[in-house]
Amino acid sequence: MICYLVTVDGQSTIAGYLRTRGRAFAGTVRIVPYEHLPLLRCLPAGTFIFADVERLTPVAAEQAAGVWKALAAHRGDARVLNHPTRSMRRFELLRTLHEQGINDTDVYRVADLRMPARFPVFVRRADDHAGSLSALVRTGAALAREIDRLTSAGVRADDLIVVEFCDTADAHGVYRKYSAFRVGDRIVPRHLLFSRDWAVKVVDLHGPADVVEELEYVRTNPHREELMAIFELARIEFGRIDYALRAGKIQVWEINTNPILGTFDDGGMPARAPVIAHVTPAFAEQLRALDPPDVPPRGLVVTTASRMELLRRRLRLVVEALLRACGLGRYEPMITHRLGALRRRILR
Repeated sequence: MICYLVTVDGQSTIAGYLRTRGRAFAGTVRIVPYEHLPLLRCLPAGTFIFADVERLTPVAAEQAAGVWKALAAHRGDARVLNHPTRSMRRFELLRTLHEQGINDTDVYRVADLRMPARFPVFVRRADDHAGSLSALVRTGAALAREIDRLTSAGVRADDLIVVEFCDTADAHGVYRKYSAFRVGDRIVPRHLLFSRDWAVKVVDLHGPADVVEELEYVRTNPHREELMAIFELARIEFGRIDYALRAGKIQVWEINTNPILGTFDDGGMPARAPVIAHVTPAFAEQLRALDPPDVPPRGLVVTTASRMELLRRRLRLVVEALLRACGLGRYEPMITHRLGALRRRILR
C-alpha cells in the first residue's frame, strides 16, 4: 500500500493520475487528505508520501510532522518520503541554492522589505504553483507599484516573494524548461518544453528538432546526478523539479511536492507520442518500486488520542462543514466554544 498524503484542495493531481495513466495503481495507492489526519488512529503499513507540503499551514504541518514521526517509529513497516516541516519550501530552496552557488539569481520576501540587488525581477506567491503574478519588473519604483497592486487586491505581503530574473534563452530567443521527478531513489525525466515566453508553462514550440531534443532528454536523463544532489539538499524524496540551463549550468525554478501526474499526454502534438511512451512506464515502474511487497498488512498506530477525543474531532469537522455550507463560517469559533462547554458540563 502507498498512502499519498495531500491537502483536500490538492488531491486532483493524484486522483487524476489514478483515473487515467495510473489506473493499475487504483487498488494500491490510497489518498489521505491531511485534513482527515486528526480523525485517524491507524494507517496501513507501507510507503507514505507526504505530498503538497508547501501548501500546509504551520499548524497542519506540525500535525503532519507528528504523524510522520509516529510512522517512522514503525521501523520496517513504514517508509516515509518528504518531511512536512523539514523539506524545503520554495523560498528556502531558492535562497539556499543561490547561497551555495547553484542558482545565479537570488530571491526576497516582500515582508522583509529588502530591495533586490539586480533587476529585472518578477513577483509570485511563495507556496503555490500558478507562476508569476507580474510581468518582468525593471525598477525599484515599478516593483513598489506592483506590490501595492497585489496587496490592494487582497494578496498578503507575507505570501509574496520577489525573484530575480534569470535569462536562459538561447541565441534564437527560445526558452527551455526541463522537468524531472524524484520518486524515491530515482530521477525520472518528465518533459522538456520550448517557448518564446520566459514563463514557460505549456508546450509552445515543438518542431521536429524540438521533438528529437526532448526525446533525447527523457531517454538519457543527463542531469540525474546533479538533480539528485539538489533533491537531497532540499530534503525532498518525492516531487518534480523544474529548471533550465544557463551556459550549461542548472538553474532551479522550484520543486513541487504535489506535481500533476495525470496529464502524461502529447499536449495536442502527436509528434511527442514517443516521449509520452517513454515517460509513462518509467514513472509507473518507479512508483511501483515504492510499494514494498513483503510488509505485512496491518495497521500502524499514528495517534494516542482517546476514542472520545477522535469523536470530538469528527464532530467539530462536521460542524465546520455545515456552517461553511450555510454561509455561516464566521460563527464557527463561537459555536465550537459553546459545544465544548456543553460537553464539559455533561461529563461533570
